[in-house]
Amino acid sequence: MIHYPHLFSPIRIGNFTAKNRLLMSAMSINFGVDEKGHVTDQLTEYFTARARGGVGMMLVGGGAVHPTGLELPHLPALWEDHSIPALKRMVNAVRAHDAIFGVQLMHGGRKSYHDNKVAPSPLPAPAVVKGIPRELTLEEIKELTHAFGDASRRCREAGFDFIEIHAAHGYLINQFLAPNSNLRKDRYGGSFENRVRFLMELLDDIRCEVGADFPVGVRINGEDYIENGFGLKEALKLAVLLERKGVAYLHVSAGVYGSRQLTIPPMYAAQGCFVHLAEAVKLKVSIPVFAAGRIRVPDFADRIIREGRADAVAIGRALLADPAFAEKARTGRILQRKCQATIGFTYANALNATLLPSTGG
Repeated sequence: MIHYPHLFSPIRIGNFTAKNRLLMSAMSINFGVDEKGHVTDQLTEYFTARARGGVGMMLVGGGAVHPTGLELPHLPALWEDHSIPALKRMVNAVRAHDAIFGVQLMHGGRKSYHDNKVAPSPLPAPAVVKGIPRELTLEEIKELTHAFGDASRRCREAGFDFIEIHAAHGYLINQFLAPNSNLRKDRYGGSFENRVRFLMELLDDIRCEVGADFPVGVRINGEDYIENGFGLKEALKLAVLLERKGVAYLHVSAGVYGSRQLTIPPMYAAQGCFVHLAEAVKLKVSIPVFAAGRIRVPDFADRIIREGRADAVAIGRALLADPAFAEKARTGRILQRKCQATIGFTYANALNATLLPSTGG
């Protein structure tokens, strides 16, 4: 007997069909790469364990498209072709377990933990990360546009099924989108049309590099939850533009460093605290919409889909705690493991405290 029939029904996204509607969110876990940023057997086993555990879709987190955009020091580096062989080995290991496997591409912008930060405007992050970034020149913006396209090509050559562009959580693309982090006076700043231009141009470059048939999703903020940030009204306008642009799905989240709502909702936050944002986006588009925000138990995840509030759900910490979360839910087994990580810990801290790289279920 299949429990939670809505969560464990297939879903078509672009040119692939996932066996269920559970996406393992991209997480910057900050391990599993060598000194060159190439993925290692440790990261391969981490994903293989969760694919074996029944999740339908998974994303590698923190894939940096350019050296200036490496958010944390031990994340996959995708700015050179030398990264492809190790990625290909990881894809081949995961493929045996029937999970759709993708990479989230990002640039940290002013939220990168190094001293060569760049951003749309020379403004520090509102919290956590210190230092004033250098304002990008027009030529550098063009270079980063191509960097997203080139990294996408490498992911396709490595055999991944899809990619997701990280345009949320106060990272570089979101910094262009939000009025409080983009004070530019040129064609990339000011009006809504100008602030979305960088995202639109990099999507064009990606499409030129990977072709029309390769699925590209986008993670957006429904709300930044910070003064003069990117809000729901503009997010709904952006969702419509992205659908017209041919994106395969939208993954709706919220928050930036320093926002009223935390991007990683703590234990006291309401379950499904960002689902209403996905629900609002879903009313505006016909492509699949993924909901996020402390979705931690399968009963609630199934209900989100049953009630038509979203087409699929993204889960992170529950899959950190238990790689077999999906299969246990599908077959009605009791879920006993709980992630003890709080906002005061990084994902790497949580993993080092509770999991081993070879954990299988």
